[in-house]
Amino acid sequence: MKRAMRRAACVWATGLLGALAGCASDTGSGQWVRAGGYTAAGAGAGAGASAAVAPTSGAAGGEATGSVESTMRLRVTESRAASALQEKVEAGGQGWLGDRSGLRPSPRHPTTMYEQSARLVSYAAFIVEPMECLAQQTVRGVAMDDAERTALAAALREETVRSLATVYSIVTEPGPGVATIRAAITGVAASRRDPVTGELRIGGASVEMEIVDSVTRERLAAAVEADIVDDAGEPDAADPFSDARLVFKHWAARLNLWLRDADRLATRP
Repeated sequence: MKRAMRRAACVWATGLLGALAGCASDTGSGQWVRAGGYTAAGAGAGAGASAAVAPTSGAAGGEATGSVESTMRLRVTESRAASALQEKVEAGGQGWLGDRSGLRPSPRHPTTMYEQSARLVSYAAFIVEPMECLAQQTVRGVAMDDAERTALAAALREETVRSLATVYSIVTEPGPGVATIRAAITGVAASRRDPVTGELRIGGASVEMEIVDSVTRERLAAAVEADIVDDAGEPDAADPFSDARLVFKHWAARLNLWLRDADRLATRP
């Protein structure tokens, strides 16, 4: 599915995180490539099924590692960006999120780690805190200024609020039945087409997020995720982070689905 069509479909789904449920436009198309050195092996996975993937050749995190052609005939010849973003998901230690000991692989998205309480389903209102962009440079080593980082954080929050507001109440004060969502962008891959070689440099982002009770601050859910865009559409030449913004839409479109299925996908009471 082309990037403009996917954008419309994900916004329509109104569903942050791919921790658990896929955007309707992605699960069957095979055109969304997950981070971590994998590329779509083609369409036809069927509605509600994860797209098939095949590993790229070469060592993860290296330079160009051979090319794999998707069903949209887009040739991606570099896996470094995808691998670098996935490393943010697999990193141990405390980091921004804090304790990761409860994270488990998602049953729907193997490269996503998450945890959640079954009680999350009982919350009907959310506070969405200002979000952060922790990345000081892109995964290819290009410095990001404060304005770019602030704009990306604001874009992630805006998409999150837009998605939640279709089903839940967005509030500013803590109280019973109110949960707080906080998130940080941990990695960014800029996108562009090389003017000399014509090669498309794929873009995307990685994120850590947490949902807590607004009063007790008890953790109700947490997840870490990385995604990149792979389709035949041209990235916005005026915005090197257009693919990262599209990833934000993708995550936000699945947030409501995650909350809806919180009881069935819970890792703890």
